[in-house]
Amino acid sequence: MSKTPFEFFGSETLPVASHKVWVTLQNPVILQQLIPGIERLEKTTVDTYEFTARIKLSILKPALSGRVTYTDVLPENQLGLRIEQHSKVGSAHMDVLIRLESCAAEETELNYRVQGTADGLIAKAGVKALEKLSGTAIQKFIESLDDLIRQQELA
Repeated sequence: MSKTPFEFFGSETLPVASHKVWVTLQNPVILQQLIPGIERLEKTTVDTYEFTARIKLSILKPALSGRVTYTDVLPENQLGLRIEQHSKVGSAHMDVLIRLESCAAEETELNYRVQGTADGLIAKAGVKALEKLSGTAIQKFIESLDDLIRQQELA
């Protein structure tokens, strides 16, 4: 089956210290709450998690399952994630690189790059649809991350 490549990247500025963002990204319980569509995130090894998720893909909302492995970790600065997903509607493999840069005492620039391939109905949705879906998920993740960190500061 033919694989469709995709790539997208971006950056967001969060009004919180980079250390707080880093600590939050290391907590799988919190990540499960922040990543749109994730229903289960379960640790299987020191740096690997199994997941199940549901995403809206055109008129479908398929159940997805797969594995997330932490890679390229530079404490406080960088986190890589290798994501492998297989389902009835196709598969996707993604490498995500997140870099944190402190802009000010209470401000962090979060840069991300996603590169991957997809096949099946996931690929047939098209690269633009994948980019839009992923972009929306990333935006929701960043908004939820920002909200969560602000709530923790108020507690």
